[in-house]
Amino acid sequence: MPNSLKGNPISRPLEDSDFGAFSATFSPDGHYIAAGGMMAGTKSTGGIGSTLRIWNTKGHQIVRSIEAGGFAVSSVAFSPDSRLIASAIRGIDGSAVQLWDLQGNQIGVPLNSADFVVFTPNGQRLISIKDDGVALWLVGLDSWLKHSCKQLRYHSALVKPTTEAAREAKATCEKFVWNHEGER
Repeated sequence: MPNSLKGNPISRPLEDSDFGAFSATFSPDGHYIAAGGMMAGTKSTGGIGSTLRIWNTKGHQIVRSIEAGGFAVSSVAFSPDSRLIASAIRGIDGSAVQLWDLQGNQIGVPLNSADFVVFTPNGQRLISIKDDGVALWLVGLDSWLKHSCKQLRYHSALVKPTTEAAREAKATCEKFVWNHEGER
């Protein structure tokens, strides 16, 4: 019987005496592990702060420890394509959801309020859960673009655009959304 089926570890633990993990997950492609928690002695607080760590499955940390802001990262999730990581961050002033790429770069601005995060199977939406309910966020570019263009279809700025930015926005919506409506 393999060691892993006997409850024995198959590799050495990914240890760090300053890091306490609350959540960990594998990427869907099986190449990465992300863990969120808190770490003593962060640069921004000098005390305990939230931290996100990313390793490859050989146990090598692939980016520096990411100070996520707040007190602790309570939940982490990979997007289905393994390119994005969502983290739920608890802080003194509340909580937030933040998206990251595999290099540890923050993507966009934090979304409001969550203790737990999970991507939908198609990766176009993110579900966040908090004491007061569940929220659904558009995070995939395709979903965001379709939603935005549908909202702007009859807006006067795009019906008869007068600026270069408006003309570019109209051309983008026509190319990627409006000309394909009705297609499945």
